[in-house]
Amino acid sequence: MTKERMIELLKIEHECMRRGAHNECDRDCAKCELVQDDRELDEMYTGVVALLKEQEAKTGKWIPVTNGRGGLECSICHDYAPSYQNGTEYLSKYCPNCGAKMEGR
Repeated sequence: MTKERMIELLKIEHECMRRGAHNECDRDCAKCELVQDDRELDEMYTGVVALLKEQEAKTGKWIPVTNGRGGLECSICHDYAPSYQNGTEYLSKYCPNCGAKMEGR
């Protein structure tokens, strides 16, 4: 299953939960346009857990970039990330490119 399909299924499941939480659902799932195949949902949940565990296993560090534009570089994938956003210092806890957890600079 592709990541795109996992995201699509998660969005559908989120909408299902939201409708139930806001009393917009009669709980007759057989008639609902949001109902999905249980086997596909099982595959999606298994895949999401595996991806999260894989991401958790990666730990990198932010490396200061010395190319004149400032910013930081992920020690895992070497993707560039700005160290300031809207004039305020900003360090993400995760690399926006590879998802590795960052341990500071």
